Amino acid sequence: MLLKYLAIILCAFTPLLQAQSLTAAFGRERPPFVFKVEGQWQGIEVDIVTAVLKAAGHQITKRIHVSNRRLLLAVPNMHYDMAVSVNGIDSDRGSVFYSDNFVTFKNFAVSKKADNIVVNSMADLVDYDVIAWQNAMQHLGPQFNQLFSAKNAQNRAGSYREYTDQKKQNRLFWLGRSEVILVDKNIFLWNKKLLSDQYKTDVELTFHDVFPATSDYQVAFKDPNIRDQFNQNLDKLRASGEYQKILQRYLR
Repeated sequence: MLLKYLAIILCAFTPLLQAQSLTAAFGRERPPFVFKVEGQWQGIEVDIVTAVLKAAGHQITKRIHVSNRRLLLAVPNMHYDMAVSVNGIDSDRGSVFYSDNFVTFKNFAVSKKADNIVVNSMADLVDYDVIAWQNAMQHLGPQFNQLFSAKNAQNRAGSYREYTDQKKQNRLFWLGRSEVILVDKNIFLWNKKLLSDQYKTDVELTFHDVFPATSDYQVAFKDPNIRDQFNQNLDKLRASGEYQKILQRYLR
C-alpha cells in the first residue's frame, strides 16, 4: 500500500521534477525581434521563447545577448542550453539540436525612390553601395554569397558592408552613406519609425523583392528532449492564437 501511495505522489510531481532552469543566448539589437529598453531586453523572440518554455514548465535563469557569430557558438562551444535565433545551416547538426522554425524574416533591398535605383535581380545590387546585417551572405543563398564574397570585390562597382547593430545600419541608409539597405521589412519599418525624429524618413521608398526565399530561424538546443518539448509547445502557442498576439504587440 505504501508503495502505491509513493507511486501516486511521484506521478503527481513528475512535471515539477522535469522542470529545468535553462541558460540561453539571444541575439542583440534586432528590434522588434530583440532589443533593450531601459536596461531590459525584450522583443518578439524573447516573448515567444519565454511563453513556449513556460508552457513546457521551464524557465530561463541565465542569459546573454551576443553577436550573430557568437550566437552560433553558444551551445557547442560556450555550453549554453539554448541559442535563439539561429539558422540550422550554419552549424554542425551532430552536436546541436534545432527546433522547428519559430520566426521568419522576409528580406528586401530597399532604396529611396528619388535615387532612381534599378534592382531587378540580386546581380543588379553589385552596382550600388549596399549595407546588410551581420552574416547576411550566409543567409541569402549561394548566388548572393558568390556576388558579395571578398574574393569577388573587384567585380563590383559598389561597396558591401555588414553590421551587427541594425539601428546603425538604418542610420547609415538615412544619412545617405549607402544607396541600398538589405533588411527584413518589419525590422526596417520599426527602425524607420524610431528614427523619424532624427532623419528625414518621410520619403518614397522602393522595396525591391529580389530575395524570393524567406529566412527561417530556429532555436538551437543542447538537449534533444528540451527541443522536442519546445516544438510541441510552439505548435500549441500558434494554435491558440497567442503567437499572433505577440507579433501584433510589436508590429501593429
